[in-house]
Amino acid sequence: MEISIVAKAIEMVVDEFGRLFRRSRIVIKAPFVEWEINTTSKSIDKRIEKLDDAREALSQGLDAIDELRTDASRHKNEVKKALEELSDLSSETAELEAKKDSIAKVLDSEVSAFRDVAGIPSEVQRRRDKVLGFVSGVIASMVASGLIYAGVWGVKTLTADENRETNQVEQAEALKP
Repeated sequence: MEISIVAKAIEMVVDEFGRLFRRSRIVIKAPFVEWEINTTSKSIDKRIEKLDDAREALSQGLDAIDELRTDASRHKNEVKKALEELSDLSSETAELEAKKDSIAKVLDSEVSAFRDVAGIPSEVQRRRDKVLGFVSGVIASMVASGLIYAGVWGVKTLTADENRETNQVEQAEALKP
């Protein structure tokens, strides 16, 4: 068992030296034991493994690039379709706006025609009527105030005349012996 551990340690050291010096073959002779280590074949096997790994990684990278290219192409087509739909929608929006404006004009003309037929006043007529109503209300209140003032003044003068007459009558009676 000790020999196998020592042999493995020697083999590891030789592998390291083999890597350093790139020798193709190392022979170690000891009493009753002789080891021959061929570092070149292990080195070549490792290089082949690394090349296989690199080839596999390259293959995976190329597959990933192909997937990205496919996705990019698909996304480009989706964006192109979305832009076309947006263009169609904007043209449809313009058409719908024009239709809406024409319908609004027709409705306005129909509403004004209906107002004329039904005798419904327009906004201008309503405002004019409100102003006239306000002015006539002010004039009516002034007339009413004038009438009330005249009535109160008339009543005062009548009562004052009566009081004067009553006072004159009382004075005349008081002067009579």
